[in-house]
Amino acid sequence: AYVFAQDFGIRILVLSSSFALVLLPFFSRNQSKLQNHIWVKRGSGLILLSHIALGLILFFGQSHLIHGFTNMPLAQDVIDFFWIFLLGITANGIGHILLSALHSHRELKRPALWHVISAVLYIPLLYWVVQGFGLTGAALLWSVRSVVDTVVLYILWRQ
Repeated sequence: AYVFAQDFGIRILVLSSSFALVLLPFFSRNQSKLQNHIWVKRGSGLILLSHIALGLILFFGQSHLIHGFTNMPLAQDVIDFFWIFLLGITANGIGHILLSALHSHRELKRPALWHVISAVLYIPLLYWVVQGFGLTGAALLWSVRSVVDTVVLYILWRQ
């Protein structure tokens, strides 16, 4: 269930990453941070809208999805994991937009330093969480890490 939900989630993450790649030339062309705030808002809004739409499709279509599985408990596990991943994927997508905006303004050192620090903290914590809470804990930790990462990138962008 975890792998199925994660794989589907990664496909959605590719969509979010493509939004960031499409916006990068706009960020680079406008060296004004004020102008690029507009593009950050538009990109973040696009990710929020697309992920809310996916969430609504899942919410209203989950009974149909569950009946498509031969193993009902597995189907419910897939949906539960997907909800957890959707939160992290949405935050991660917005983080991609912010990171593209930061990079377009040649702000490389602070985001890189943050990602090294977060990796040093995340990896041992992940080991502990998996030992204590299994795959559900790992999915929750990844989603929380994605939200924290996006908040930090937003703070770096606003400075």
